[in-house]
Amino acid sequence: PKVIAPQTPTQPPVPVPLPRPQIRPPSESTPQGEAPSTPSGGGGIGGILSSLGQMLGKLFGGGGSGGSGSAAGQTFAQNTYCITHLDPLVVQPVPARTPFPSGCYNNPLTDGVPLAQRPQAPVQPSPAPAPMQPTPPSPTPTPPTQNPSPLTPVVTIISNPSTVAVNGIATLAWSSVGTTKCTVSAPNGSQIGASVSDGKATTSPLTTSTTFSILCTTTTGGTISGQTTVKVKTQ
Repeated sequence: PKVIAPQTPTQPPVPVPLPRPQIRPPSESTPQGEAPSTPSGGGGIGGILSSLGQMLGKLFGGGGSGGSGSAAGQTFAQNTYCITHLDPLVVQPVPARTPFPSGCYNNPLTDGVPLAQRPQAPVQPSPAPAPMQPTPPSPTPTPPTQNPSPLTPVVTIISNPSTVAVNGIATLAWSSVGTTKCTVSAPNGSQIGASVSDGKATTSPLTTSTTFSILCTTTTGGTISGQTTVKVKTQ
């Protein structure tokens, strides 16, 4: 009899896991020897896989859309990414409004990522009108200087001491304001002393109480007078 060998069951194929994407910081440069293509757009792992599928179709099947232009140096309105290496998959984040790098396998323009609006040139404000210069106030007229009125003439005469013994003497002293000449005289008319304003004079020995007079001429031409009495103590 013919022996039929039992068939060995066929093992199902074991799936090969895809390499995990590696995120490379923006400071790292594109690896040497890689063929740069156009930059990428979109956000999230779904956008990365979609762009990766389009790129693989371009590389191996000739598919994909062309003529979108280079994204290098462009700024986009949302966060994008740059695929710098395929095996292993290396993705570099590109923040919004940051110039997109060169040497990327993906192109955000083909994924429909909107470009950031360019800032408009600031409008230069029109210069403000020059402020009005205030009119200086007119100077206040200075009243004419008035000549001071002349001082009222005054004269004073005193004796020191005011009381003397018999045959005693005293010193007469006087002072005046607003005068040009003063003369001191004894009761008999004899002149004891003279000066313009201030002065001193000594009496002769006195035996009785005596009054001495002073007469001054003022600056205005008038006269003023004064007197003092020296008493003599008899006891």
